[in-house]
Parts: sequence; structure tokens; C-alpha cells
Amino acid sequence: MAWSKFLFLIAIFASNSVALHKEATQPQTSHPKLSILLIHSFFPSHTFPLISLGAELASRGHNVSCFGSVTADFETRHKELLKSNGINYLNTTLFDTSIFDEFRQMTKDNGTIFGMFPAIIKFLKLFTSENFYNCSTNVSGFDYIIAEQAAGPLLYDLSSRWNNSNTMLLILQTEVTPRYLQAWPYPRYLAPFSDNMTFLERLLNTGVYVITEQVMSWLFPLLMRFNGLKNMPSDFLSMVVYQPTLHDTVIGLDWPKAILPLQHYVGPMFLPHPPPLEPSLINWLEREGKETAPVIVISMGTTADITKKMAEAFISLSSDYRLVWSLRKSNQHVLSGLQINKSLVHVTPWLSQITMLKHHSVKLAILHCGLNGVHESLYNRVPVLCIPYGIDQHDNAFKLKHFKLGLSLLPHEVNNETLRNAVTSLQDKVYYDNVNKISVLFKAAGGVKRGADLVELYAEVGYEHGLPSFVRYQWGFIQYYNIDVWIVLGLLLMLSFIGCRKLCKRCCCSRCCMKKEVKRKTE
Repeated sequence: MAWSKFLFLIAIFASNSVALHKEATQPQTSHPKLSILLIHSFFPSHTFPLISLGAELASRGHNVSCFGSVTADFETRHKELLKSNGINYLNTTLFDTSIFDEFRQMTKDNGTIFGMFPAIIKFLKLFTSENFYNCSTNVSGFDYIIAEQAAGPLLYDLSSRWNNSNTMLLILQTEVTPRYLQAWPYPRYLAPFSDNMTFLERLLNTGVYVITEQVMSWLFPLLMRFNGLKNMPSDFLSMVVYQPTLHDTVIGLDWPKAILPLQHYVGPMFLPHPPPLEPSLINWLEREGKETAPVIVISMGTTADITKKMAEAFISLSSDYRLVWSLRKSNQHVLSGLQINKSLVHVTPWLSQITMLKHHSVKLAILHCGLNGVHESLYNRVPVLCIPYGIDQHDNAFKLKHFKLGLSLLPHEVNNETLRNAVTSLQDKVYYDNVNKISVLFKAAGGVKRGADLVELYAEVGYEHGLPSFVRYQWGFIQYYNIDVWIVLGLLLMLSFIGCRKLCKRCCCSRCCMKKEVKRKTE
């Protein structure tokens, strides 16, 4: 009888163990499939990280669609990029290439917030025009809407209009955040200061950049309401606090600062499967013999115009290095008349830059310092020589120089001597040590996988729990800064002071009277 009970207990224990093992080893249920909309502006540099996030989400089985605006010459490549990454192509507004060229010209060689102001105003007028709204769509049918920062106004307006609060913002320039989130002096957008500012820098940062930025943030909503975007917050920069925000960088390339619970540094976001190198370039790279010198990658992006003087300086580097040069066809006229050894210099109108930078022979990148190119270089442990032309490129160049991740030359400073000196300086071990560290930080941040995880998380549980109190309860200026409380406390302190003064005066008078009375009696 005892044996039977013992065997019975063993059987129960074994069956429970098997059940627990099955439960533990059973795969997690996947996230429900989402319908996701991506919204972008006509800046290619803003579009690529957004499409990279969409590609990762599409690879997980989600239905991803994309719409926005592109320049006419980028439309074909834009469609191919979306299709190859499993993203649906919706109606897109086409802008004439001359519009982008005009924007580029307005910001050329001007890295200050004042230089950007007229260009941004022009861009917003275009972006909020009636023409753009012809391609707008009813967003109520999407489970989630994600926009890059330049399309933030449209994201806010559409989500408000169609009552769809499941939104996310992708931020490339992290300084585009409300000033009031920082409790200490913090370098504002495009301010050429480090986070350890002198008195004069703090004065300029507050008296010039903060005030100008605040005026612009108030002016933008007025302009956008005038052009049809009725549902806008009164402060343009405050849009980042209304929904989860992905920052396309890491602390280490960005200044340390306080962030809200819904703001996430996910690091650079790249396509899960970037395009391969062209076979002709692979053959060129793998040649043996004399042509095995280290490779320098040169790319000035879609905004910079290379001069003949600069082209000559680049070609002069081929005496010690091999050059892979991405130079768009409209700018290749600067090569005419130059002596180019094709075994040492490979010129192409388009380059899969991130794939190229992964190659073991690449030792340096010379870039116009757009954020995507900088991220691709540093991710692959390649120091950067910046030649900034405008907009945020000066800001990126300043940070690279400050963190000793690269050096920078202004376009008019580039010649054979300055270029060679900068390239030689970048061979110092300190630059390679620092780019190795930032590469580790980039990879630890998670990139597109972390970004996609956060989209799935917030789509499942919502994000209201992470909204700060001043957003959730719609605090005003007075409540946010506790001004009414400080006024009351100030009045109480003042009344206490007045009361103490009167009490002291009364005590002193009483004491004087007593002394006089004693003196009178003694006399």
C-alpha cells in the first residue's frame, strides 16, 4: 500500500515537471500584426532612418506603408527602396528638384540658426501647402503612425484630425527638444558650444540661441495654421513630449542630458539588408600588387557642390591612398582635365556607403558631415574628416571634433596641404580608440531592432502611463514652473519679515520705554 502511494506521488511529480517544462520551453506568442504608416519630408537624409525602421517592422510581418514628399529626381529610387524592403508605396507629392536646390543654396555655408530661419520658413510653406494635402490620407485605419522630425507638424495635425493617438516621432537632431526639459545651461540647436560653457558662451546660448529658438517655435505654429494645419500645439518644440520619441544617436555623440520616460536613445538605424557593392568596385578593391594601399571613402552627399580646387586636393591623396569617390553626375564636370589614375581612384555616381565602409581596407571617410554618413562611418569604426556645407552639418562637425572622433575643414579651407595634414592627423591612435568606443555604444543601443521592439511594445500597452504630468493634465506655464506657489511663499516670507520687523520694533520700543521709566524713578 505504501509503495503504491509512493509511486502515485512520483507519477504526479513527473507529470507536473513535464507540464512546467513545456510551459517554460513553449515559444512566446508573437505580437499581433500591425498596420503602420510612415510619414516623411523630402529630405533624403531624414527618409533613410525612417525607411530602415519600416524595413525591420516589415520583416517582422507588419503591414508598413509610407507617404510624404520627394523631389522628382529621387522618386524612382524612393519607390525601389520601399519595394525592396517590403514597404507599401502610397501617393507621394513630387517637388521639383529646383525647390530642393533652392533650399540647399539658402543654407549653404551657414551653420547658424539665423541662416536656417528663412530656409525653414520656405520649406514649411511648401510642406503645408494645398498641394501636399492632395496626398494626405485618412490615418484612422492605421494601428501606428511614425514620422521623422521634419514631418512632425503633419503627424500631430493628422493624428488630431483623425483621432489616432498611436504615434511616434523619430528625432535625428536631438537638440530639437524643448528648452524647459533641461534644468541646467545646455547647448541649443546649432550653438557651437560644448556642454561645459564659459560665461560668455552661456550668455550667447541664452541671450541669442534660446530666445531665437523660442521665437521660431512660437512662429511655426502660426505659419502652419495659416497654411491649413489647424491642430498644432502653441509651442512647435513641445511636439516631442506628446508621444514616444526615438533618438537616432547615443549619448557620447550627443551631450548628456535629462530625458523623459518616453524618449529613447536607440542609436543609428540602418537597413537590415543594405545594397551590395557593384561587382566592378569589388574587383577594384580586391586587386593585388601595388594597388593595395588603404582606402579613403569620399562622399559629399546630395547637397554639396565640389569645386575644381577641392577635386584636385582629393586627387592628390591618391599618391598614398586609394580613393572611392561617390560623386553625383551633375557634379562630375569638375573632373575634366584632371589626371586620374583609375587603378587608384574609383569614381561612381552612387555608392552603397554603409556597405563600403564595412570593407576592411577603409581607413578614413571624407564626408559633408550629414548625420547618416557620420553614423555609418563611426558604426564601422572609421574616423571622419568633415567638410560641412550648411544646416546641421556644422553642428555635427563640431561634436566630432570635440569628442575626438574626427576633424573638420570648411570648404574654402580645403587645398592639397590642409587636406593632407588633416588626413595625417587622423591616423593618430586617439581617434581610432574613440571611434571604437562609439561603435560599441552604437551597437549596444540596439538600432532598428530596438526601435521596432519599442513600436511593438507601445502598440500593445499604449504610452499614456509614460506621459509626464504637465502633458497628461495640461498644465499651464504658471503651474509648470510653480509660479503661483513661489508667489504665495514669497508673500508669506514678506509678511513674516514685516511681522518680525514690527515685532522687533515693538520690543525695542517697549524696552526703551522700560529703561526710561527705570531712569525716571531712580532720578
